[in-house]
Amino acid sequence: MHSKGVYLKPFTLKACLFHYFILIIHCGDGTMIKHKFFLYTLALSVAFFWTPEGSLYSQENTLKPESKTNIKNLRKYPERAFQEAHQLFLAGRALKDTSDMHKALIIMGRIYLEQNNLDRAAHYFNHALEMTEKSPSHYCSYMESRYYLGWIAFEKNQFQDAMNWWDTGLYSEEVKRCGKLYNRLLVGLAEYHLLIGNFSDVKSHMLKALKLENDLVDEETIVRTRTLLGQAYHWLGVYDSAKYYFHDAIHRSIEYEIPYLLPEPMVFLGRTHSYLSEFDDATDYMLKALDYAQQYQRPNAMAIALTHLGILEYIFDNYHRGLEYCLTAMDIFRETGYLSGQALAHEHLAINYIGQKDFKSAEAEALKSLEIRERIGSRFGMSESYENLAVIYRNLGRFEDALEMNRKSLEIRREIGHRQGVSSSLFNLGLTWFIAGDIDQALDYFYQSLDLAKELRSERGRVAILKAISAVYEAQGEMEKALDMYKQHSALKDSVLSKARIRRIEDLKKQSEIRRREKLISDQSRQINIQQISLAGITILLIVGIILAWRLGIATRKIRQSYEELKKRDAIIHTYSNTVIREKEEAEYKLRELEEIQLKLKQIDEQYNWLFHLNLAGIARISPGRKWIQVNRVLAEMLGYHVSELAGFEWEKICHPQDLEVEQELFQNVLDGTIRDYNLEIRLYRKNGSLLKTVMLFRAFQDEQNHLDFGLAVFSDIGYRKFYQNKLLVYQNYLKRFLFLLSEEIESLASGLRNVSLIPDSDRVYQEWKTMNQDILSSLEMIDKVRALQDTLTPQNGEWFVNLRELAQTAALDYPETTIEIHGSGVAFADQSAKFIFDHLIRNAIVHGNADKITIQIRRSKEYVQVMISDNGKGIKEEERFQILDAYLYPDVSKFRGIGLYWVRQYVELYGGGMKIQKRKNKGTDIILLFLSKDNTKVPL
Repeated sequence: MHSKGVYLKPFTLKACLFHYFILIIHCGDGTMIKHKFFLYTLALSVAFFWTPEGSLYSQENTLKPESKTNIKNLRKYPERAFQEAHQLFLAGRALKDTSDMHKALIIMGRIYLEQNNLDRAAHYFNHALEMTEKSPSHYCSYMESRYYLGWIAFEKNQFQDAMNWWDTGLYSEEVKRCGKLYNRLLVGLAEYHLLIGNFSDVKSHMLKALKLENDLVDEETIVRTRTLLGQAYHWLGVYDSAKYYFHDAIHRSIEYEIPYLLPEPMVFLGRTHSYLSEFDDATDYMLKALDYAQQYQRPNAMAIALTHLGILEYIFDNYHRGLEYCLTAMDIFRETGYLSGQALAHEHLAINYIGQKDFKSAEAEALKSLEIRERIGSRFGMSESYENLAVIYRNLGRFEDALEMNRKSLEIRREIGHRQGVSSSLFNLGLTWFIAGDIDQALDYFYQSLDLAKELRSERGRVAILKAISAVYEAQGEMEKALDMYKQHSALKDSVLSKARIRRIEDLKKQSEIRRREKLISDQSRQINIQQISLAGITILLIVGIILAWRLGIATRKIRQSYEELKKRDAIIHTYSNTVIREKEEAEYKLRELEEIQLKLKQIDEQYNWLFHLNLAGIARISPGRKWIQVNRVLAEMLGYHVSELAGFEWEKICHPQDLEVEQELFQNVLDGTIRDYNLEIRLYRKNGSLLKTVMLFRAFQDEQNHLDFGLAVFSDIGYRKFYQNKLLVYQNYLKRFLFLLSEEIESLASGLRNVSLIPDSDRVYQEWKTMNQDILSSLEMIDKVRALQDTLTPQNGEWFVNLRELAQTAALDYPETTIEIHGSGVAFADQSAKFIFDHLIRNAIVHGNADKITIQIRRSKEYVQVMISDNGKGIKEEERFQILDAYLYPDVSKFRGIGLYWVRQYVELYGGGMKIQKRKNKGTDIILLFLSKDNTKVPL
């Protein structure tokens, strides 16, 4: 901070000398030269002694190429900075000052570099390089040009070229004497080594840069040094040191007023917190970094933050949102051409696809990431890609490929000293061997990984490793060791969550203390201002009195000074007033936002209630304690309850015991947070004791702490569907048999027609024609019955229960020649097609049993309706009683013809009943049918 005063900036003085030099050249007569010499000398003196601190245009907007604030002004006022640099270049060229011309070219190149116009920036840097290349006295300027040309190559993804620009002469003693330039070169080399994974070299270069820092080193280099050192410590597994340097970089960015550098240390600090399972802190820093990157137009930094947010979403199983973050980041990286970022986005896309079990997409993304990293030579990145491919191949069952990828990843990570990565590779090798069946190899790698995770204090890694070791011991049958490991796993997992909560509470306490101190300082500052104003007023009065007593001129001058001071104070008060008004407006705006949010919440609640009571399906709202909080009318009707009766119901009272175990396990997984939804077929008890077969879809809704708030269970009745599937199968079998018999009838008719043409006797022809006519009428009658049967396939409302007596009477009307007696009555679970049962049985008794009298006895009990059909025909042999149904199943080999008996049994069994055939004592046959009554709890409706 310069003291208030006047001085002439170097390039301002050079510009004045330049115009003065031009004047002397172009003046013709000596008199004019003298006058103009006097005028320019006067102007030069005024400029020298009275130019205020600041730029040529404004006292507040300074541009000092040699100052630490240079880069801020290049970003803030690029056009003004370019004009001033151009003036400096013209002045330097007129005076043949190579240093000023080089300085101006560097400034103009940096302006274009900040605007990402790399070709234009390279033009100015190359010009600066050519100007100083052959001048040993300007060696530092020459190396500065090389430094910026290296950055151009680095931004163009030409990393080896960048290394060549920076590395040449780095260890020269002359470069070390160039002050801030040496630190910049160290930062550039650290960026290169970080890219390829030489973390120890990054650490070495940055520690050297820290030792060499002085007042000449620009603020941006200071911040980048700490950011790079934090990254080196992170990948080396020294997380406390990493967090320290990231925090230092953030604080210095704020202190130096260069907030556009905040995104990088914030993103990497968030990543370190996530490695320590401190996910709340990680998310906070990622979101802050994203805001700063958007505010200061840092697209690559914004995309890096998005990719890491994608990984945080993956950790919490939000794979869809994680993919959205990574795809957005990929679009940004492709637009800026940042290859390293593209590789990172491909890697994080692969990880989210692994979470979704989409291993083909994951493999494609991992291979793209590996291809880019091999092209740019990033060995660290290659190790990450190899590990992702190993995970994918392991899930695809390609264990040899998985082991090969794991070994490559482990080899690279050991070479570059990435201890966290080594632990991860060992863990993945153990998993692969475990799945492949080699238990001893798996345990060996797991314990190596566990030891390293303990050294690194990676609690998240230890949680996963302990769980895997527990699974290995369980597979070996060593249950005590398995239980011990699982207890360690559970305790460590709970500890991680507890630490996160404690850290959150401590942060809130710190924020509260900071606000309290800020308020205290504000109150003290206000009191001091009041005292100062009072003291200033008294002083002014004394001064005015003295001035009035002595000299009017002095008094006038002092009054003016006091007026200016009051004007400044008035401006301060006006500023404070504007601040209060602005804060009031912000509060009103937030209040309006809150009202809008409340209105939206009300609308959402109305929409929820509308959908809940829409009667499209049975819906229940479930509490974390597995009680039914709320049910809609559809579900209550499905179960035979009133809506109020189901409030507070528990699963154990209404769910079938066999289905309850599966549902309890899935619900526990929801409570543990491993899944969010599930569906399964589940049987529920109705109020009358019967079972309702349903398909249930369950969805969990979480509160702000990611705990289960409530769940919604949607039930669909599948009893009808299964019943209709079975019914359709029965009818299909019936039609199959009918088509077989119909084809035989047609073939018989065709044979008869051929035989009739060969019979000379007219009486026999008449008899044959009569027989054929009867067969045709019989076939047409069968077709009519099939059509009528088809009409009964889908029952109308109220047709689930029929009066068997009425159906028997209707069937008996078709056989007026036969004596048919019907006794009793009963309503049974069936449809109108039950009429064909009586039709088939009566027809069989007449046609095949030669019966002339049939008795139908219907008896009813609470649970069943029994129908006994007895005839006085020739009866059935005992050995044929169990073979008579073969005519239906094996029509081409059975000696029995017809369609009825087997279909009758299928129909009765479809509706939950049974059939029995027995020979009567004297003569004839008894056929006994058993139907479900209307009150039977087995009725599947």
